[in-house]
Amino acid sequence: MTVGPVQIRRMRQGEFYELVRELDERKFSHFSEPQLPLDRLPKKLAQSVTEASKGSVPECVECGVCCGFPQIVPLMNADLPVLDGYWEIESDESATGVVIERVMPRDAETARCTHLRGEFGGSIGCGIYETRPFVCRDFDAGSDRCHEYRRMYGIEPKLTDQEAEFEAARLPRLEAGRISLAVISLDWRSTRTVLSFDDLGPTTTETEQMKITVFLDGDDECGEVIHSYDPTEESWTESDLIGLTMAEAKEIVQAGKLDQ
Repeated sequence: MTVGPVQIRRMRQGEFYELVRELDERKFSHFSEPQLPLDRLPKKLAQSVTEASKGSVPECVECGVCCGFPQIVPLMNADLPVLDGYWEIESDESATGVVIERVMPRDAETARCTHLRGEFGGSIGCGIYETRPFVCRDFDAGSDRCHEYRRMYGIEPKLTDQEAEFEAARLPRLEAGRISLAVISLDWRSTRTVLSFDDLGPTTTETEQMKITVFLDGDDECGEVIHSYDPTEESWTESDLIGLTMAEAKEIVQAGKLDQ
């Protein structure tokens, strides 16, 4: 369990994505471009299809690259009570600081997860392994994506052009009709001023309503607004609905909560 106060850093949406862009540039010199499409590579060992995944499972404590490559590691509500710190991302459009994402913190110098200890390809480990977030637990050593990360960082030899072409043809197609992007933005804002008859003067309060717009895989232009909510009564993040079908997402928002 968490010991001591939880360190929560808040930043605006624009500031966060600018930092992610800088971190991406900083880490670029440490790896090569993927030979296989990462979004089509299974991250579960049981679902792997490439020849590389049929070999021995790599030792995580001699690798660690899966903890260094992704710059945005979203958190679920169930992750928060056992973490000693995380980042909260506020909507740029909100005047009241509505949080639209919660993520694991990154090291500003190395671009790695702040809980990673050691060096890639050598002795390395997770400082919070027993309480690591769900997204980390949902990744298997030896999976197709694991091996591709290792090839990108030079820990495993690259595929030949013929091997890459052969493996790419065997990869599963992305399931159609799944949500690949969700955007939380301001729906409307109202301002109310109440006059006071004492020395305190008038009191102004602002009310905001947020909306969730989702986009299906392969369609980056035609988003659909599936929910509008009062952020003082409901809390959502942009990663909550990723990977769901439209019907599943609508069922969840109508219930007003996530089962997590």
